[in-house]
Amino acid sequence: MNKKQKGFTLIELITVISVLALLVITGMTVFYRSLRGSSRIEVQKNLEIETQHVISSMSRLIREGEIVSVNGNDRDVCFQSGSLSGTVLVVEDSHGHSTTYSLSGGRISSGSAFLNTEGVEVTDFLFVWSCGGGSFDNLNISFAASALGDDGSRGPSDEYSFDLLIRNSSY
Repeated sequence: MNKKQKGFTLIELITVISVLALLVITGMTVFYRSLRGSSRIEVQKNLEIETQHVISSMSRLIREGEIVSVNGNDRDVCFQSGSLSGTVLVVEDSHGHSTTYSLSGGRISSGSAFLNTEGVEVTDFLFVWSCGGGSFDNLNISFAASALGDDGSRGPSDEYSFDLLIRNSSY
């Protein structure tokens, strides 16, 4: 009498387990890639938020204030040359308080405070002050910003440039 055994052979079990292992590994790879992609988008979004904060913080005071100097050159020098460029800007508000903007260690400083967090590195920081008789002054501010990872590695970066019309600048 020939009895049939029920169940699976060892070869069949090993084959099924191998196929399932390959499917799990493939699925995990796709899952980790999607996580990494979403974190890059999040880092880019945080970089944009940081730079918008820097731009709005600087714009508010500069628009309502009066430019005192760029790299130590005052308004008279600006009138003679038509424009000045530099990395240090001094602005005076309507109460007579001066604020100095400059780049220090990859961060934009405003007096004793920093406008950007340590997670964003700023480079190529430049002010261009255009002034002329009978018209409002224009100030162009440009910089490059990079997101920094926890390990100090550079993430997404972008260049920013914006113009401000200075209201209290014409003689």
